[in-house]
Amino acid sequence: MFISKSILCTVGIMATAVTGYKLAFHSSALGQCRGQFLGSWSGGPDAGCRTDYVGVAQEVVVTNDRGGDHDNTVVFFSSDDCNDANAIVMSQGGCMTIDSDVSSYSSFKVLEETTRGTRGNTEKLGSHDADVSPAHHGDAFEYDNAIFRWHQLAQGVWSGVLADEWDDNIHVASNDVSDNPEPTHLAM
Repeated sequence: MFISKSILCTVGIMATAVTGYKLAFHSSALGQCRGQFLGSWSGGPDAGCRTDYVGVAQEVVVTNDRGGDHDNTVVFFSSDDCNDANAIVMSQGGCMTIDSDVSSYSSFKVLEETTRGTRGNTEKLGSHDADVSPAHHGDAFEYDNAIFRWHQLAQGVWSGVLADEWDDNIHVASNDVSDNPEPTHLAM
C-alpha cells in the first residue's frame, strides 16, 4: 500500500494539534511532584473521562501542550464517572496534590472552554444559565454536603476552601503564572 508524504504530514500535524495536556503522575504527596514517577498521559477533551493511575498517584504535574488549546482545563473528580458535582480540583498547569487525607481523585478529564458547562451545573447555590468557566475566584459550590468557595492559587490553578473558613483578606486571587511546578494543596 502506498501512502503519500502529504497524507503522513497531515496526519502528523493533526495528531499534535489534538493533544492539549500532558499529565505526569507521581507517587508521593510531598507537595513538590518529586516522588517516584509512575507514568504520564497525554490528551485533550476528546479522550473523555479517565481513571489512569487512580489509587497509586498522589501528585500530578499538568503541562499545557502549546499546540493544544490553552483555554481548556484539566479537572479531577472524587467520583469515577467525572460527574461535575464531584469536582475537587482543576488546573491549566503546575504541580497538584490529587490524593490526600482530605480528598482523593477517582477520575479526570480535560474540559473544552466552550463545553465547560453552565454555572447551574457547577454551582448549587443558585440557578444561572450563562455559559461561564467552571470556577471564578470566590464562587461557591457544594461538595460532600458542605459549601466551599473556589480559591485561585495561580492562573488556571484552583483549590476549594470551606465557606465557613473563607476570609477575603486571606484568600486573595493570585494571577501568577505557574511556569515551574509549585505545590498545590487541596484545602477541602
